[in-house]
Amino acid sequence: MFLLVALYFLLAATYSLIYCFRLRNWPSVIGQLHSDEVSAWHSDAIAGDRQYFSKATYTYEVDGKQYEGHRVSPFYMTASHNVRFLLEYQRKYIERPTPNTARVFYNKNKPQKSYLVVPGWLGISFVVAFGVTPMLLHVFV
Repeated sequence: MFLLVALYFLLAATYSLIYCFRLRNWPSVIGQLHSDEVSAWHSDAIAGDRQYFSKATYTYEVDGKQYEGHRVSPFYMTASHNVRFLLEYQRKYIERPTPNTARVFYNKNKPQKSYLVVPGWLGISFVVAFGVTPMLLHVFV
């Protein structure tokens, strides 16, 4: 059973790794950044527990057509109060030529799909570790 779980993680990580490298080659434009913040909501799972997430709205133009985006990164993260600094850290990688603009990376085949941050080497390393660790545990345990 553990082998199947490890193979699943390896397959998911391989797909994610390919996706990360493809994202790094997406074209970009400078768009209008309307909002960018870390927001909180109360989780129903544990009374009084707040969960935090990155939230952004921006508009950009590709081939004369206007689009609106809200994705900060392909790594969608929620965080507790204690580790919300990771969300702030992620937001530091938004390239802002001026205070109200941001570089928007978009899919050239589907320009309505966009991100403000594409995976860096740290994120790619995490994906590799996510996929390889279960396989190593299976082999050595």
